[in-house]
Amino acid sequence: MAAIEESLKQFIDSFLKEKMGVHYGSFQKIIEDKYNYLLDRVKETVNGVNTRTDGKLREQDSKIASLQQEINELKRKISALSSAQTAKPVPPARIEQQVQPSAPDSALTMFNAWAANPARLLPQGFSYVSGDFNIRTQQPMPLASAPTKWIINVTGPKKYLLPNPNLFHPNTNIGELYKMDQTRLKPAGQNKIKIVVPCVMTDNTGPGYIEFAGELTLLS
Repeated sequence: MAAIEESLKQFIDSFLKEKMGVHYGSFQKIIEDKYNYLLDRVKETVNGVNTRTDGKLREQDSKIASLQQEINELKRKISALSSAQTAKPVPPARIEQQVQPSAPDSALTMFNAWAANPARLLPQGFSYVSGDFNIRTQQPMPLASAPTKWIINVTGPKKYLLPNPNLFHPNTNIGELYKMDQTRLKPAGQNKIKIVVPCVMTDNTGPGYIEFAGELTLLS
């Protein structure tokens, strides 16, 4: 009987330590109570087998089978408790921030639509300005009634200095203000452009002040 008792205890201890690790001690009292209960039942069953007649063996076999089911159920519950204690918390799903692209500037969109076919009249919201202009310089920009080399928008949150494609020709050089491929320039009146990066005029540094050069591309 002592051998059966010790084997059962070793089996349960080995199983619990493997499944629960450091959490085994947290459930020691519950496990010991259940273990003692099952051990008493096993003793009762074994003693009954030793003292009762052979006609009772089938009844004892049924009790042993029932005990085995209880042991299996105890193993299942302990395994579930162990999993609940050792499971790592699931981090909340990462929320990808959707960055909405800013709406295109309507003034720049309108200018590019005109500059792709500049034979038409300059649209409302734009005006020609007189003078030659430079980067990082405070400079007046007087409006002009006739076409000039430069155009500004008079509406919109930002003010741009924009080149007039109708006055472009093979010798045009506006490299300080706008980067472009001069080798593709055609005779005056035949050039079409698209502004990629506009020259932005900042009011806080003085009239006509342009911090950085722009960029344009010549259209076919």
